[in-house]
Amino acid sequence: MTRADDATGQAPSGDMVAIRYVEEFLSDYTTAIRQARSAGDEAGASRIMDLWVEYFDGVLHGLDAQSLIDYLEKRRVWRSYSDWPIYKTADVPCLAFTASVDDRDGAVILIALGLCYRYPAGNAETWWQEVVLPRIRNV
Repeated sequence: MTRADDATGQAPSGDMVAIRYVEEFLSDYTTAIRQARSAGDEAGASRIMDLWVEYFDGVLHGLDAQSLIDYLEKRRVWRSYSDWPIYKTADVPCLAFTASVDDRDGAVILIALGLCYRYPAGNAETWWQEVVLPRIRNV
């Protein structure tokens, strides 16, 4: 994991896990839900909600900092950019995120980078190049 300060400039406590979302994340969510429902895929729409609410906001954000660090160290890194590891849930719908450790106190900051129902052009590499990579460059 990379080490970085929280964008708010406020240091979370060392056992804390803070979450952030790139600006486009809510748009990703509404687009993914709309695409799933247009395809008649209510299970897909439910999975999209679960990825965000249950997995990212619930499971990951619910861990203490050290437990999250331990968990992420065991997860496969999907891509990397500079010092940022990028994680992606398996298959689609999927969620891409990264995390950093605040040097000041060891708190972990989770950053949701993207969410999709299906990959653009049916290809994870296209999603990386056109969606996730430009966003991590601006984190």
